[in-house]
Amino acid sequence: FLTVADTENEGLPGSDRQYVMVDPYGAYATTSTTCYTYGANVAGHRLFAPFNTTFAGVPYDAYRWYFDYYPSMGYAPQTVSLYPSGSQQLVTGSFQPGHSPQWYSAINQTKAEFLAVLNQHSSSGYQLREVQVSSLQGGAIRFNGIWARRTGTNPSTVLDDSDQSWQTRLQGEANNGRHPTDEFTYTEGGVRKHAGIFVGDGVPAGSWNPTWGRTLSSFNTFLAQEATFGRKPTSVSAEPPGNTTFGGMFTAAQGDWVLETEIAGVSSFLRRESTHVQAGRRLYRVQGYGDGQKFAAIWVGGERPPSAIITSSGTATCGRA
Repeated sequence: FLTVADTENEGLPGSDRQYVMVDPYGAYATTSTTCYTYGANVAGHRLFAPFNTTFAGVPYDAYRWYFDYYPSMGYAPQTVSLYPSGSQQLVTGSFQPGHSPQWYSAINQTKAEFLAVLNQHSSSGYQLREVQVSSLQGGAIRFNGIWARRTGTNPSTVLDDSDQSWQTRLQGEANNGRHPTDEFTYTEGGVRKHAGIFVGDGVPAGSWNPTWGRTLSSFNTFLAQEATFGRKPTSVSAEPPGNTTFGGMFTAAQGDWVLETEIAGVSSFLRRESTHVQAGRRLYRVQGYGDGQKFAAIWVGGERPPSAIITSSGTATCGRA
């Protein structure tokens, strides 16, 4: 509320009838004192943001309930991660300006739901830009994605590939002139699986290189090696069980790309976000893991990725078209 004083009878805010409460946006059109509580039904948009544009550790229900807050101001989701923490399900991600207003987002989908959404958006001319898979309480597997307008030819998404199937698919797609633009590794039933996005857009095979199943030390060595070839980290997966192995996608992209794999806690993540923003970078990708106690994230500044890396831009499916 905005508080306007009665100058003829001054007093403390809220005392008797000496102050008038002004609700210019209708956000608090209720007499309840809990009208600003998460999940409360109000007549209009909230006057104050429910969480920051880049946020961490937000309860899933709150993220879902207030999803439209930033899109209503022209922001679009850049990255989103759903993960377990104790008995809760939390979300970390980022809404950013400057993206195309044509996008879709889905979170916490079963495989059947996600495949249905994939088919729906594909038929409308959209391609998946980011895919993540959440291993939730009790072994439940949920799929999350962000779509943008199609820029390549014959985009496709694969889910549940084993290591062997994924390796075979990478070679087969390359032979057909297609390449992966995103990859996420997860475990289901004790078996490591892969989700990935493929597209044909003329990007040569030597400009991309995925990896998976590496210890942190091995992954950091691989990161340094890829830098010598001009390939930058454009996705990252902290892989169960135990989140002790790592994987990701490395792509020939210009710009200042910074990957951090073991950020301990929400406060540390938000401090790192502030540091990178001050250095002219934006959050490109994030994953919460380790029961919500750790984060792996990629920040980028001055990027000019190949055409495949699109920089435009219960269950919830949201979108803007």
